[in-house]
Amino acid sequence: MQETVDALKGAKPDENVVLHPKLLRVVEQGVPPRYAAAMEKTLALSVSEVPGEYYDDCVELISQIAKNTRGPGRYIANVFPGQMKEIRIQTDVIGREINTMSGVLAKLREQLGGC
Repeated sequence: MQETVDALKGAKPDENVVLHPKLLRVVEQGVPPRYAAAMEKTLALSVSEVPGEYYDDCVELISQIAKNTRGPGRYIANVFPGQMKEIRIQTDVIGREINTMSGVLAKLREQLGGC
């Protein structure tokens, strides 16, 4: 995901695509670099090696990625659909893995609570 975010920093809109003036202004005002900076900050979050804390850190990570994508990312998706699609796909994969961990941790917590 970091590579895709890095690619957005210096990305320029396709010259053959006609953009709405508002979207063009958003790109010119530097939303892609601000989005990239927010994503870099999010991706730099440390993740604990303790299983329960690891899960919580992963949930926080995915929620921050989603927040960034819903915020400035919503404008960028119209200008750079390929890059944002890749980020959404990667976010989906991470989210599915977290959901898998959720079930495993719930069973483990149930077993430990029952002892």
